[in-house]
Amino acid sequence: MSLHAVADISVTRADSDGWFVAQLKPNGLSMAVTHLGRQGFDTFAPWRLETSRRGHRLRGLRRLLFPGYLFVRATPRAGPWRAVQGTRGVARLVQTAQRRPSPLPAGFVDVLRARCNEEGRLIGAPCFAEGDRVRVVAGPFTDLAGRIEAMDEPARLRVLFSMMGREVRATVPAENLHPLR
Repeated sequence: MSLHAVADISVTRADSDGWFVAQLKPNGLSMAVTHLGRQGFDTFAPWRLETSRRGHRLRGLRRLLFPGYLFVRATPRAGPWRAVQGTRGVARLVQTAQRRPSPLPAGFVDVLRARCNEEGRLIGAPCFAEGDRVRVVAGPFTDLAGRIEAMDEPARLRVLFSMMGREVRATVPAENLHPLR
């Protein structure tokens, strides 16, 4: 599955038990979401928009926030966990030492969903402070690393880049930045 196919994955909501993590087979996201949905499981695969540079062309790509993994929640009509393990596109459920699926902490997926739109795209930018080191993940400055110089608005930050022996300032949307450690 190409990264563009992630756009076709909808986020469904249903009242049910806890959330679990399924490891996906290579290129199995779309297939897993489709087949898990048919079996009555609720799924969530958050993603963010990044820019890829090929020569002089920039291309927007959808990148999973947790590549190779999918959150799965059982609905009241869902079958046993073996059904998830045997679903096309799913390699296995992440399990504990007792060979049982490990639920995520309560509220983890709810907090993550609150930072995403209805399609599952991460829209809330991480909290930044002046002096933080960041990398640009989307837009014309893709892959450049810099330092936050000022915070003009919460959604737009002034970033200082070192380019060709001099410092260059640019205003970048906060959603296009990723913190560096």
